[in-house]
Amino acid sequence: MARPSSVDRRNWRVEVVLSLIEDNSSDPAFHLSHAARATKTSVCYLSRVIKAATGHGFVYHVRVARIHNS
Repeated sequence: MARPSSVDRRNWRVEVVLSLIEDNSSDPAFHLSHAARATKTSVCYLSRVIKAATGHGFVYHVRVARIHNS
Protein backbone atom coordinates (compact mmCIF):
# COMPACT_ATOMS: atom_id res chain seq x y z
CA MET A 1 0.00 0.00 0.00
CA ALA A 2 1.37 3.42 -0.93
CA ARG A 3 2.00 6.05 1.70
CA PRO A 4 -0.42 8.96 1.63
CA SER A 5 0.91 12.26 0.38
CA SER A 6 1.78 15.01 2.85
CA VAL A 7 -1.45 16.78 1.92
CA ASP A 8 -3.47 13.69 2.91
CA ARG A 9 -1.64 13.45 6.24
CA ARG A 10 -2.27 17.13 6.90
CA ASN A 11 -5.97 16.74 6.13
CA TRP A 12 -6.34 13.91 8.61
CA ARG A 13 -4.77 16.02 11.27
CA VAL A 14 -7.12 18.89 10.47
CA GLU A 15 -10.11 16.54 10.59
CA VAL A 16 -8.97 15.20 13.98
CA VAL A 17 -8.46 18.72 15.34
CA LEU A 18 -11.85 19.94 14.12
CA SER A 19 -13.46 16.91 15.73
CA LEU A 20 -11.57 17.57 18.98
CA ILE A 21 -12.73 21.18 18.91
CA GLU A 22 -16.35 20.10 18.55
CA ASP A 23 -16.00 17.55 21.35
CA ASN A 24 -14.20 19.96 23.70
CA SER A 25 -15.76 23.31 22.82
CA SER A 26 -17.38 23.59 26.23
CA ASP A 27 -14.04 23.07 28.01
CA PRO A 28 -12.45 26.48 28.67
CA ALA A 29 -9.09 24.79 29.31
CA PHE A 30 -8.93 23.23 25.80
CA HIS A 31 -5.97 24.69 23.87
CA LEU A 32 -3.99 24.08 20.73
CA SER A 33 -1.40 22.23 22.80
CA HIS A 34 -3.99 19.55 23.62
CA ALA A 35 -4.76 19.07 19.93
CA ALA A 36 -1.05 18.99 19.10
CA ARG A 37 -0.49 16.23 21.65
CA ALA A 38 -3.44 14.26 20.25
CA THR A 39 -2.04 14.47 16.71
CA LYS A 40 1.59 14.01 17.82
CA THR A 41 2.76 17.24 16.20
CA SER A 42 4.20 20.50 17.43
CA VAL A 43 1.94 23.42 18.25
CA CYS A 44 3.57 25.60 15.57
CA TYR A 45 3.28 22.98 12.84
CA LEU A 46 -0.33 22.16 13.66
CA SER A 47 -1.25 25.83 13.70
CA ARG A 48 0.21 26.29 10.22
CA VAL A 49 -1.52 23.16 8.88
CA ILE A 50 -4.92 24.25 10.20
CA LYS A 51 -4.55 27.73 8.76
CA ALA A 52 -3.37 26.41 5.39
CA ALA A 53 -6.16 23.84 5.13
CA THR A 54 -9.07 25.96 6.34
CA GLY A 55 -8.05 29.57 5.88
CA HIS A 56 -8.66 30.22 9.57
CA GLY A 57 -6.64 29.67 12.71
CA PHE A 58 -7.31 27.36 15.63
CA VAL A 59 -8.86 30.05 17.85
CA TYR A 60 -11.36 30.98 15.13
CA HIS A 61 -12.57 27.37 14.96
CA VAL A 62 -12.85 27.15 18.75
CA ARG A 63 -14.87 30.38 18.89
CA VAL A 64 -17.23 29.26 16.11
CA ALA A 65 -17.76 25.89 17.83
CA ARG A 66 -18.46 27.58 21.16
CA ILE A 67 -20.95 29.96 19.59
CA HIS A 68 -22.60 27.14 17.66
CA ASN A 69 -22.92 24.96 20.76
CA SER A 70 -24.18 27.70 23.09
